[in-house]
Amino acid sequence: MARQIMHVVASRSWWNGTVTTACGQTIDSSETSSVWFPSLSGNTKCPACMAAHNAR
Repeated sequence: MARQIMHVVASRSWWNGTVTTACGQTIDSSETSSVWFPSLSGNTKCPACMAAHNAR
């Protein structure tokens, strides 16, 4: 089973639910899911999102 990539959410649209990630990707709401304990999930973190999040 392939590991999923976790992105950091920068914003979520109230109108249609699309998510814009910290690395600039736009993802449809039907393709997203939340993880309650990201550090325990074992998923791969997006390096671009982590760099943008740490640069804040």
